[in-house]
Amino acid sequence: MDTISEEGNRYGRLVVRSFEGPGTGKVHGATWLCDCDCGSERVVLGTDLRRQKVVECRECSARRRRRLQMFEAIERAGDPPC
Repeated sequence: MDTISEEGNRYGRLVVRSFEGPGTGKVHGATWLCDCDCGSERVVLGTDLRRQKVVECRECSARRRRRLQMFEAIERAGDPPC
């Protein structure tokens, strides 16, 4: 089966730079080296890119989760008493 070229494609904050190689171990399929808008790199399965399962690097994902948790905590606390 031929590998679908993903080079240059954008998925969320990730831009595919180059083919990394076939997956190893339990990972099956082509892996791609991607650059995130923040400057980080991440190796991602092509199927995860195309299915939009991975759209940012781990650092950006963690930062987004922390921000969301902060807003949820503020929402749970409600309005302060007058």
